[in-house]
Amino acid sequence: MGKKKNKVKEVDAATKQAYNYAVISRHDTKLAQVFFTSAICNVYKFDIEVGEWDKLNCQGTLFIYSRVSRESNDVGDAKRFPYGLMVLNRLSLDNFILGLTPVSISAKTDEPEMEVKLEDPFLMIQAADGAMYGLWLFHEADRPVAETTIAWCLNQQMS
Repeated sequence: MGKKKNKVKEVDAATKQAYNYAVISRHDTKLAQVFFTSAICNVYKFDIEVGEWDKLNCQGTLFIYSRVSRESNDVGDAKRFPYGLMVLNRLSLDNFILGLTPVSISAKTDEPEMEVKLEDPFLMIQAADGAMYGLWLFHEADRPVAETTIAWCLNQQMS
C-alpha cells in the first residue's frame, strides 16, 4: 500500500511540474528549465523618494528558471537575460517577470550589475534598470534557497 501512495505522489509531482511548465511557457516562450519554486510570494518595490517599500498588487507562486534562444540568430533578450524570475499573479492578470543578467554579461554590455541579498524577511533584488525589488516568501526556509539560486544565476560565466 505504501508503494502505491508514493507512486501517486510522484505522478502528482510530475503532473504539477508539467502543468507549471506549460503555464510559464505561455508567459515566457524562452523557458528552458525551472530551478526553483516557492508557493507564496509577495512582491514589493522600494520607493527611493519616500524611503519605503511599496507592496505591488502581485502575489503568487515564484519561479526561477533558465531561458534559451529558440532561433540560432536570436540576439534578443534570451542572450541578455539567460535566466528569469516570475511570480504568477493570483491577484490580477499582470505577472511579475524579471530577467536575470549574469555579471559576466553586464560587464560586456556596460549595464549595471544585478545584485541579490537576503535581509529577512525580504529577498532584495537590485535590477539592471536600477529598481530595487523585495520578494517576501511565506515559507521562511525558501528564502535562503531562493537567494542562493538567484546568486548562482547572476554568477554564471556567459559568453
